[in-house]
Amino acid sequence: MTTTEIAVRLYNNPKFGTTYGKGQYHNAIMNGTVDLHKQSIKYLIDLVPHANWEASIKTDNDMELLAYAEECYEQVGIKTEAQRKDLACSWIKRFDNNLLKPRVIGFALMNLNTGDFKLLVIDEEKDVKLQERLTVKSCRDASSGQRSPNLFASNYDLAA
Repeated sequence: MTTTEIAVRLYNNPKFGTTYGKGQYHNAIMNGTVDLHKQSIKYLIDLVPHANWEASIKTDNDMELLAYAEECYEQVGIKTEAQRKDLACSWIKRFDNNLLKPRVIGFALMNLNTGDFKLLVIDEEKDVKLQERLTVKSCRDASSGQRSPNLFASNYDLAA
Protein backbone atom coordinates (compact mmCIF):
# COMPACT_ATOMS: atom_id res chain seq x y z
CA MET A 1 0.00 0.00 0.00
CA THR A 2 1.38 3.39 -1.02
CA THR A 3 1.25 6.15 1.55
CA THR A 4 0.17 9.57 0.33
CA GLU A 5 2.98 12.00 1.10
CA ILE A 6 1.46 14.88 3.08
CA ALA A 7 3.04 18.11 4.28
CA VAL A 8 1.02 20.45 6.51
CA ARG A 9 2.20 24.04 6.94
CA LEU A 10 0.45 26.28 9.47
CA TYR A 11 0.85 30.03 9.87
CA ASN A 12 -0.31 32.19 12.78
CA ASN A 13 -3.11 34.48 11.61
CA PRO A 14 -2.20 38.07 12.50
CA LYS A 15 -5.83 39.12 11.88
CA PHE A 16 -7.23 36.69 14.50
CA GLY A 17 -9.73 38.48 16.73
CA THR A 18 -9.86 41.66 14.65
CA THR A 19 -13.03 42.87 12.96
CA TYR A 20 -13.77 43.11 9.26
CA GLY A 21 -17.33 44.40 9.57
CA LYS A 22 -19.91 45.27 12.18
CA GLY A 23 -20.03 42.31 14.56
CA GLN A 24 -17.85 40.16 12.27
CA TYR A 25 -14.49 38.86 13.43
CA HIS A 26 -11.58 36.98 11.91
CA ASN A 27 -11.93 33.66 13.75
CA ALA A 28 -9.08 31.65 12.22
CA ILE A 29 -6.31 31.11 14.75
CA MET A 30 -4.09 29.71 12.02
CA ASN A 31 -4.20 29.48 8.24
CA GLY A 32 -2.44 26.72 6.41
CA THR A 33 -1.94 24.37 3.53
CA VAL A 34 -2.03 20.63 3.14
CA ASP A 35 0.20 19.61 0.24
CA LEU A 36 -0.03 16.19 -1.39
CA HIS A 37 3.48 15.99 -2.78
CA LYS A 38 3.23 13.38 -5.54
CA GLN A 39 -0.21 14.43 -6.77
CA SER A 40 0.70 18.15 -6.85
CA ILE A 41 -2.54 19.01 -5.02
CA LYS A 42 -2.85 21.73 -2.40
CA TYR A 43 -5.67 22.12 0.12
CA LEU A 44 -6.36 25.19 2.24
CA ILE A 45 -7.35 25.14 5.89
CA ASP A 46 -8.40 27.86 8.35
CA LEU A 47 -8.20 26.52 11.90
CA VAL A 48 -10.90 28.12 14.06
CA PRO A 49 -11.92 27.34 17.65
CA HIS A 50 -14.09 24.23 17.86
CA ALA A 51 -17.23 26.16 18.86
CA ASN A 52 -16.94 28.41 15.78
CA TRP A 53 -16.35 25.39 13.52
CA GLU A 54 -19.36 23.55 14.94
CA ALA A 55 -21.49 26.70 14.47
CA SER A 56 -20.50 26.83 10.77
CA ILE A 57 -22.30 23.57 9.92
CA LYS A 58 -24.64 24.07 6.97
CA THR A 59 -25.45 20.68 5.44
CA ASP A 60 -26.31 17.11 6.38
CA ASN A 61 -22.85 16.14 5.12
CA ASP A 62 -21.35 18.57 7.63
CA MET A 63 -23.40 16.93 10.40
CA GLU A 64 -22.05 13.51 9.39
CA LEU A 65 -18.51 14.85 9.45
CA LEU A 66 -19.09 16.34 12.89
CA ALA A 67 -20.35 12.98 14.15
CA TYR A 68 -17.21 11.33 12.78
CA ALA A 69 -15.04 14.06 14.34
CA GLU A 70 -16.68 13.36 17.70
CA GLU A 71 -15.69 9.68 17.33
CA CYS A 72 -12.12 10.87 16.73
CA TYR A 73 -12.27 12.99 19.90
CA GLU A 74 -13.35 9.94 21.90
CA GLN A 75 -10.37 7.95 20.58
CA VAL A 76 -7.94 10.48 22.05
CA GLY A 77 -9.81 11.01 25.32
CA ILE A 78 -11.61 14.28 24.54
CA LYS A 79 -15.01 13.75 26.07
CA THR A 80 -16.21 17.05 27.51
CA GLU A 81 -17.06 20.44 26.03
CA ALA A 82 -14.34 21.98 28.22
CA GLN A 83 -11.73 19.71 26.60
CA ARG A 84 -12.95 20.76 23.13
CA LYS A 85 -11.86 24.33 23.86
CA ASP A 86 -8.32 23.12 23.14
CA LEU A 87 -9.31 22.09 19.59
CA ALA A 88 -8.95 24.11 16.41
CA CYS A 89 -10.86 22.78 13.40
CA SER A 90 -11.24 23.50 9.70
CA TRP A 91 -13.23 22.49 6.66
CA ILE A 92 -11.09 21.68 3.61
CA LYS A 93 -10.86 23.65 0.36
CA ARG A 94 -8.86 22.57 -2.68
CA PHE A 95 -6.66 25.30 -4.14
CA ASP A 96 -7.17 25.16 -7.90
CA ASN A 97 -6.20 28.80 -8.51
CA ASN A 98 -6.63 32.18 -6.83
CA LEU A 99 -10.27 32.39 -7.92
CA LEU A 100 -11.32 28.76 -7.63
CA LYS A 101 -11.19 27.14 -4.18
CA PRO A 102 -13.95 24.50 -4.00
CA ARG A 103 -14.75 22.90 -0.68
CA VAL A 104 -14.21 19.14 -0.52
CA ILE A 105 -15.46 16.57 1.96
CA GLY A 106 -13.30 16.46 5.03
CA PHE A 107 -11.88 18.32 7.99
CA ALA A 108 -8.72 19.05 9.92
CA LEU A 109 -8.60 18.89 13.72
CA MET A 110 -5.71 20.05 15.86
CA ASN A 111 -5.26 19.83 19.59
CA LEU A 112 -3.55 23.13 20.41
CA ASN A 113 -1.99 21.69 23.58
CA THR A 114 -0.53 18.45 22.21
CA GLY A 115 0.00 19.20 18.51
CA ASP A 116 -2.04 16.13 17.56
CA PHE A 117 -3.39 16.75 14.03
CA LYS A 118 -6.13 14.68 12.39
CA LEU A 119 -6.86 15.05 8.68
CA LEU A 120 -9.69 13.57 6.63
CA VAL A 121 -9.97 14.42 2.92
CA ILE A 122 -12.32 12.90 0.36
CA ASP A 123 -11.91 14.69 -2.95
CA GLU A 124 -13.73 12.66 -5.58
CA GLU A 125 -12.76 15.00 -8.43
CA LYS A 126 -9.03 14.40 -7.79
CA ASP A 127 -9.53 10.77 -6.62
CA VAL A 128 -8.11 11.53 -3.18
CA LYS A 129 -9.24 9.59 -0.13
CA LEU A 130 -7.03 9.94 2.89
CA GLN A 131 -7.15 9.86 6.62
CA GLU A 132 -4.01 10.73 8.49
CA ARG A 133 -2.89 11.49 12.02
CA LEU A 134 0.21 13.65 12.33
CA THR A 135 2.09 15.51 15.04
CA VAL A 136 2.59 19.22 14.43
CA LYS A 137 5.93 20.70 15.47
CA SER A 138 7.22 24.23 15.81
CA CYS A 139 9.45 25.66 13.06
CA ARG A 140 12.50 27.86 13.25
CA ASP A 141 12.19 31.28 11.68
CA ALA A 142 13.61 31.47 8.18
CA SER A 143 16.27 34.13 7.77
CA SER A 144 16.06 33.98 3.97
CA GLY A 145 13.23 36.51 3.90
CA GLN A 146 10.65 33.93 2.80
CA ARG A 147 7.58 33.43 4.91
CA SER A 148 8.23 30.36 7.01
CA PRO A 149 5.42 28.36 8.63
CA ASN A 150 5.02 28.57 12.39
CA LEU A 151 4.07 24.89 12.65
CA PHE A 152 4.76 21.94 10.38
CA ALA A 153 3.78 18.27 10.09
CA SER A 154 4.63 15.61 7.53
CA ASN A 155 4.45 11.86 7.11
CA TYR A 156 7.59 11.63 4.93
CA ASP A 157 11.17 12.91 4.84
CA LEU A 158 11.21 16.14 2.82
CA ALA A 159 14.90 15.76 2.01
CA ALA A 160 14.24 12.55 0.08
